[in-house]
Amino acid sequence: MNRFVFLFLFFASASPAFTQGVDALAIKKAKGIRDANNAQQGAVPAQPVAPGTAAPSTNAPRGIDPGQQANIDKLASDISDIKAGVRVSLDQRKQIHADALVLAKGAVKPFGQSLTNLVKDLSLALAGQSVNLKDPGSAQLARHINVVVNSLNLTPGQVQPVIIAARNLLLTSGVPEDDYKPVVADLNAIVAELQKNKPKPSL
Repeated sequence: MNRFVFLFLFFASASPAFTQGVDALAIKKAKGIRDANNAQQGAVPAQPVAPGTAAPSTNAPRGIDPGQQANIDKLASDISDIKAGVRVSLDQRKQIHADALVLAKGAVKPFGQSLTNLVKDLSLALAGQSVNLKDPGSAQLARHINVVVNSLNLTPGQVQPVIIAARNLLLTSGVPEDDYKPVVADLNAIVAELQKNKPKPSL
C-alpha cells in the first residue's frame, strides 16, 4: 500500500480530531461555493449574527425575501421599458434611479454620483441601435444591481463574479464595448464607494 495512503488512513481512523478537521474544511469550501452561487442569482449571502443579537426567525424565507423580490421586479420592469434606438427620457432615468436606491438595504447606501452615473450609462447602453436584450435579461440585470448596491459586507470574490456576469449579459445583448465598459466602471465605483464609507468597528 502506498505509504502516504497508509499514513492518511492510520491518522484518520486513530484521531477523531483529524476527521473533524477534514470535515470542517469541506464544509467551509462548500459554504464559499454556495455564497458565490447565491450572489450570481441576486441573493446577498447571509452575514454572521453579531454576539448578543437574536438570530433571524427560522420561518423566514431563505434567499431574497418577497418584499425585496418585488423591488427587484420593479427595477427589472423599468429596465425592460428601455427600447433599442429610442432615447431614454429623464423621467425614466429618475424612476430607475429610485428603483435602484430602494434596493439598497445596508447601513451605507450609494447616494453618490456613482449611482447616477450607472443609471445614465446603463440607459445609454440599452438604448443603442444594435441592442437586443432578451428575456430574462432585464431581470438578471436587476438582480446584479441588487447585489452591487448591497455589497457593503461582501468580499471581492462574491461581488466581482456578479459584475462580470452583468458585463457578459450586456456584451451578448449587442451592447458595444464603448457602451458597456462605462457600466462596468460604474458598478465597480458603487462597490468602492460603499467600502470607503463603511462604518469602522467601535473599539
